[in-house]
Amino acid sequence: MAAKKKRSKEDEERIAAEKLALPLRERLMKGMSHPLRYKLLTHLNDREWSPRGLSDHLAEGLSQVSYHVKVLKDYGLIELTRTEPARGATQHFYKATTRTIIGMKVASEIPKDNRRELIGGILDEVNDDVNESYAMGLYDSRNDYHVVRIPMIFDEKGCEDGHVRGDDYIAHMLAIAGESATRLGESDDPKPIGVTAVLLVFPSAQAEREKGPGSKQPPKAKKKPRKSRKQKDN
Repeated sequence: MAAKKKRSKEDEERIAAEKLALPLRERLMKGMSHPLRYKLLTHLNDREWSPRGLSDHLAEGLSQVSYHVKVLKDYGLIELTRTEPARGATQHFYKATTRTIIGMKVASEIPKDNRRELIGGILDEVNDDVNESYAMGLYDSRNDYHVVRIPMIFDEKGCEDGHVRGDDYIAHMLAIAGESATRLGESDDPKPIGVTAVLLVFPSAQAEREKGPGSKQPPKAKKKPRKSRKQKDN
């Protein structure tokens, strides 16, 4: 079998330029087409990380993390923020250039298998964040916290309108975060407050059951057998 021809420097630069020239929506789609890249980009939204730090934090192989970090950089979704020497090598730190948002339109274009991986990852992160914040007493440490759950019955138009409002909510929360960042930057005594905003609008098994007799009931999810502590340790 003939050896694969190595790309010239000019070809590499042309391909890199083509990736960066894609509209942001397409670059996000390419960047989030792998579950690990979504997870990396989510962490890089919050603060800068090195591939080594991400590898240790997520318990993923360094070579795999480094590869996917490069892909995110190629699509202009993250940028190099600084470098520092570490153990005779140079450690590179990156931060996201754009927030990882899966709105209604973007989500509909992600292949189903990848979409389920992404959703599962987001729900795991939400669960961990909520449980840790509640256990530490942070969740209700202020009077302006929210915890609301409203099962509802919509028609087709209602579902469409609800998800449009969901996208509006995301846009408004990001705008508030931007305004907060400006005020904090101008303050002589900044007091940043770490906040997570969670939005979940989804077809609900429990709400389906509340529609009453005669309605088609959703199949019950199979319960996975719980592992004993001994099994977990192994």
